Amino acid sequence: MDALWAMLEGYLPHHGPRGASTETLKTYKTGMTKFIGWAQDNAVSLLRPRRNMSSGYVGWLLETQRLSASTGRTYVAAARNLYVALRWAGATKADPFHDVRVAPERTAPEEKRHGSGTPLPAPCAPRARSRLTVAARQTGSRLASQRS
Repeated sequence: MDALWAMLEGYLPHHGPRGASTETLKTYKTGMTKFIGWAQDNAVSLLRPRRNMSSGYVGWLLETQRLSASTGRTYVAAARNLYVALRWAGATKADPFHDVRVAPERTAPEEKRHGSGTPLPAPCAPRARSRLTVAARQTGSRLASQRS
């Protein structure tokens, strides 16, 4: 496992997604670890994967692991980049994640931010909204003048 991560970590800065942050690399490592664990549990050969292996892994991630679609996409990207790095190193010709796409997020961004148990704020009446806008502008102006 450590050797595979070292290979992927060495590959990513030069050939992987540009500007991968430290957090992205941590998530990729978690995704790679999950993929390899799943592959071992399901007797999948990393160098000669079965034809439907990638769809089985994606299904396991989203259904059994109950990950969000965005986390699932990142984990799939980690597995995809693992195979890109393996091909780059000449270890395999397999490309099992080439056409794999994770479905888009179904949860509205507002619900993700507020959590499922927290009610969303009610929309403001036009008059209240204009008072809030004026108050926000006044506060912003005071803050800007204090900084100068």
